[in-house]
Amino acid sequence: MTASSRLPWHTISALTLVSSFAQIGQFGFGFMVLPLWLAQHGLDAPRAGLFAAMQWTGMLVGLIGTPGLAARFGARLAVGAGLLISVAGFAIMPWEQWPLWLLAAFLIGAGLGVRWIANESWLYRLVPSAYSGRVVGTHETLIALAEIIAPSFAVWLGIAGDMPFIAGGLFTLSAVIPLLFARGDSHDPAHHAHSPAPATSASCFSPVIKLGMATAVVGGLCAGAFYGLFPLFTSGRGISSTDSASLLALFGLGAALCQMPIGWLADRIGLAGTVLISSVAAAVSSLLLLLSWSPALAAGAFLLGGVTAAFLTLAVYAAASSPVSAMGRNMRLITVTYTGSSILGPLGAGTGMNLWGGDALLWQEIGLVLLLGAVALAMLRVARTAASQI
Repeated sequence: MTASSRLPWHTISALTLVSSFAQIGQFGFGFMVLPLWLAQHGLDAPRAGLFAAMQWTGMLVGLIGTPGLAARFGARLAVGAGLLISVAGFAIMPWEQWPLWLLAAFLIGAGLGVRWIANESWLYRLVPSAYSGRVVGTHETLIALAEIIAPSFAVWLGIAGDMPFIAGGLFTLSAVIPLLFARGDSHDPAHHAHSPAPATSASCFSPVIKLGMATAVVGGLCAGAFYGLFPLFTSGRGISSTDSASLLALFGLGAALCQMPIGWLADRIGLAGTVLISSVAAAVSSLLLLLSWSPALAAGAFLLGGVTAAFLTLAVYAAASSPVSAMGRNMRLITVTYTGSSILGPLGAGTGMNLWGGDALLWQEIGLVLLLGAVALAMLRVARTAASQI
């Protein structure tokens, strides 16, 4: 029997489906379609940035609070609680006005954070490091489908009325079905009886984790700003909400198609080289979006979707490549870093867009990804120098 055949593929598949369905509702509709709805309702850049920041703040609270919740009640119940919290946020939104929309934003984000850390910590404990790149790449590819499906629904059904809230809530609830078929739970006594010793601080701050954290910072800043403010960037250029949703669907298509190659590339050439390539690609795609030419806009949206998702994939890859004893701790470190940065991204970009216009959104992205590329290049040179001295 091979090592691959001994893996609990039934539970790995079920937990991946939980992420996939929940991501369509919580992220696809909550973080991508709702900003389009808000733009239609006249929200300006600073308030749209505040709404996005509140979503990421809720996610951060969820990430921080989940380990204790899962330890007490089990990962399965923690995931279920996260789904219901987001559904409550979707249910509140149609009945309230600004500034109470911020409460709905917080709940949608908090539910996503609880589901994210509880579900993925459970999932990646089941996968040995030799398979981490491929499993992470497959998982991120499937959850990236949310970024295609939700905007496509918005194009098909329109975003007026209550459609975003109904669809978001229903997709989120549908994740309960595969959750019921997942076997075992990190709360099981058997799991705790065989849990390894806690990770040391050295394992948390290895070069791979440091680069993973840097990638999480830049990825969070860019993703938080882009998802919350892209509809205002496109409306400032005279692009309709339907065409904006189509560009978001292309963004999601790039995210879905690029994660498997990114995971494969990280397994082949290492984290630093893959981060460098992704950073250059992000800068090029941002420049394409600044051109007032439809093919360039389409190509830029597709490529930027791939590399924006890749930053999170690579940060998670860094954590998933840790020893089992350090994995849960490093996963929380990476996800909290990414989410905390995502709070600041839309606040900074929203202020910049208010002062200097919509293009400030993409100039912020270009500056950040070039800085990350420089960090990755420096780490590659240090590694090559060390190897040449052996």
